[in-house]
Amino acid sequence: MRGVERYRLDTLTATQARLDAGTDIEQLGPGLQGHYPQMPEDAAVDVVTSAVDPLDAA
Repeated sequence: MRGVERYRLDTLTATQARLDAGTDIEQLGPGLQGHYPQMPEDAAVDVVTSAVDPLDAA
């Protein structure tokens, strides 16, 4: 794992969420709330970044 960053869901940007270009950040909150109905709009969310060593993937 490379790192974990915490953001408020209602202020999270596409860049912070590491979304692919053209992905709409406006879909992320409702998508998460579909899985976690009790999640408030201002919930703290963790963005985890990781890397895979190509030698380990074989």
